[in-house]
Amino acid sequence: MFVARLDIAIDTLRHRQDLIDRTAPMIALLHGQNEVGYSFWTRRRAHVEELLSGYGGSPEGYDNLSDLLQSARTLERKFEDRTRRLNSRMTSMQNRKSDIEKSLLDLQRSKDKLAMSLELTREREALNRTISALDDGPGNFGFVPEDTGVATDLRSARQAVVLAEALLELKGHQGS
Repeated sequence: MFVARLDIAIDTLRHRQDLIDRTAPMIALLHGQNEVGYSFWTRRRAHVEELLSGYGGSPEGYDNLSDLLQSARTLERKFEDRTRRLNSRMTSMQNRKSDIEKSLLDLQRSKDKLAMSLELTREREALNRTISALDDGPGNFGFVPEDTGVATDLRSARQAVVLAEALLELKGHQGS
């Protein structure tokens, strides 16, 4: 059940990661285009300001240059704002992708630890069944077996398994 929940979480995060991977190039393209637009309107504004500062023609021509300067300033600001927003969006997406990658790594580690723990539990249960079968075997009618060393060895094996599990759990908590 827990492994299935981890798998669902991993699949969900991978789907989100795929969406970011598909969206990021589009945002980068728009960002680049807006940087070009911003650069163009910055140069245009500077050029019109230069023309306007040295203009000696008719008042109508001066008004037209002033209108053109106002339009250049407006478009320069729009492209600057859009470029800033797209840059912020790209940074946000990169941070989100980094967070997702970290979470995926953590989820995979948890899944691996859980799988190891489940395997140890199955092995312990199998060992306990084997020990129980030997202790209560069909030829053992409640008598002490002739080879008492087998029972001692089995108890030692059971203790070794418990100690190994405890060590793995301790290492797992330290690695987290």
